[in-house]
Amino acid sequence: MPVCERTVRAGPPRGLLPPLPPALLLPPPQQLPQPRLPMLQLLGDLAAVADPGGNGTSGGAAAVVRAFSLTKRYLDDLLALNNRFISRLLSVDQRYAGMHGLYPTSLQVEPQSHPHLQTQIPAGTTAMPFLDILLILRTTPSGDARITTRLYDKRVQPVFDGVRLSRFIGADSNVNEASKRNIFTGQFHRLRRVVMEVENFVFESANLIAALTQMGYSRARLIRDCARVLEATPQAYYIQRRQRQHPEYADLVGLIRQYLARRRHFDSTAVPLELTQTHHW
Repeated sequence: MPVCERTVRAGPPRGLLPPLPPALLLPPPQQLPQPRLPMLQLLGDLAAVADPGGNGTSGGAAAVVRAFSLTKRYLDDLLALNNRFISRLLSVDQRYAGMHGLYPTSLQVEPQSHPHLQTQIPAGTTAMPFLDILLILRTTPSGDARITTRLYDKRVQPVFDGVRLSRFIGADSNVNEASKRNIFTGQFHRLRRVVMEVENFVFESANLIAALTQMGYSRARLIRDCARVLEATPQAYYIQRRQRQHPEYADLVGLIRQYLARRRHFDSTAVPLELTQTHHW
């Protein structure tokens, strides 16, 4: 029989990748193209030039940077907190402190007001919705500023009166069971992340369970799921649940049951719970 000769070429040891050819190697960092800087970083560079010491005495670009640090945008929602320069830098044809505006002149950016919220927040506070969050700003008697958050639903606006919207799929739908079981868990973590007031969290959790119950889900199972995820996330509202003055917050599931039984009512005009070191166990 003829003998077939095979040439075995040396390669890298098993488990190691061969070296890249020179054409695929990245150039040194100094030769890489520099990415375009975001607006705030550009403003920061301008602020460093205008105010090298960082003490804000120039009152120019450094002051604009500080003001825009609390200005956020998501798609068509623009939130500006304590930004007195926003009206001077809205359109591209505006100039201030060596910078031009943000948006084209064809885009009309009008300030919004929400008078219906004034009757739903504590006295002496200001509220502003942003996406699904209601920001509540107030000043304490000692002069400190406080910002707390609640869940905000646009359907509370008068323009949506009489509009019927379905938030969740029904329990008898053809969607797979795993997706339907995870509805409550996903919504729980959403509430935990966006709501700072523990009382509002309990209230909205009860509303969530009530809404899912109306869609055919078992209330008993939802309450068990709530207890399970609370046990799995002990860091959720940990300080509020460990207070000496309000021991009822140690059992959030019990408070949710009270809301579901209509033995507890949410007072949106109540001052949020003040957290200090003396409130801890």
